[in-house]
Amino acid sequence: MIFFKECPKLKKCPIFLKSIQSKLIGKAYKSLYCQTMNERHLECKRYIASEKYKKPIPENILPNSSLTIEEIGKRIHADESNDQEYLGEMD
Repeated sequence: MIFFKECPKLKKCPIFLKSIQSKLIGKAYKSLYCQTMNERHLECKRYIASEKYKKPIPENILPNSSLTIEEIGKRIHADESNDQEYLGEMD
């Protein structure tokens, strides 16, 4: 029997809930990163960044992103700044 190790964040991962429109592409990412026999989710840029920054990762960041974890962190902080500016405009 083959046992797969599933990423603990898979069920709530926004790229599968909203971002990836193609089921075939989604299935490929899941088989490469999310549901594997060797914990490949530990190599997923989304997983690594979420563990490091403890914040939501922008939906356009894919598991195999060419961005470094630090660049992803800058995008997280930029998104937070934009959200705060937007909320300030609503006052």
